[in-house]
Amino acid sequence: MDVIHEILNVVFPVFSIILFVFLVPTRWFFNLISLCFKFVYPEELARKVIVITGASTGIGEHLAIEYAKEGACLILVARREKQLRMVAKNAKAVGSPDVIVIPADVSKLEDCNKIVDETIKHFGKIDYLINNAAIGKFGLFEDLKCLTDHTSVMASKAALLSFFETLRIEVGSDVDILVVTPGMVETNLTDKDWLEEGNASWIPKISAQRCAKAIVNSTKRGDKYFTEPSWMKMVLLWKTFSPEILDSIMNFVFIIWPQISHKEKKN
Repeated sequence: MDVIHEILNVVFPVFSIILFVFLVPTRWFFNLISLCFKFVYPEELARKVIVITGASTGIGEHLAIEYAKEGACLILVARREKQLRMVAKNAKAVGSPDVIVIPADVSKLEDCNKIVDETIKHFGKIDYLINNAAIGKFGLFEDLKCLTDHTSVMASKAALLSFFETLRIEVGSDVDILVVTPGMVETNLTDKDWLEEGNASWIPKISAQRCAKAIVNSTKRGDKYFTEPSWMKMVLLWKTFSPEILDSIMNFVFIIWPQISHKEKKN
């Protein structure tokens, strides 16, 4: 077994470089052609059946409105029924031919089954599932009083990325998966106190409406990944090619600079 690894240590990097040189530019070329085609002929969403979780406020609410403008049929899911019905009313007013409301908590398996069952019963199919429902915790580790307070979100974003990337390998030929990584969006989760607690109040925010419009357009293009605002893609670039520099920058921005600013305010 050790001999096999020694051989692979030599052969696999060389083989990978050769494949990279030939396959990656070819793949980029076909991606460019596909992007141009979908830019000219984006997917039609009229009469598509779209389930949106977390649809009562924030990004989910605006996604409902933007998909409604495209003529999509909607299933709006959240825990707050009264707010859901207001969103449903607005969605119908801007063009959705059919909207149903399902009060549910997606953290409960029985509620998830109810969402699927009621959608299939009413529409007979599901074309899109928008997993938008979310919870959030923000703050520094040293300020954490009890680790169990963060149990519900521990590794959530990384786990979701890993889950959907793995799922894409399994079902990618039959089901398109779009992973959206938005920046700081103006919602109920990003109020002033919440941001100040995590030394993040300086981060420029985008409106939930702008974010929702961009996500809908990304859906119509058939993207695999989408980041809004687009300048945040540079963070991934730094993380890939120079994680040490990015870590130093983040440490200065979120830890050192707030401490310096706090001392200056005291003086």
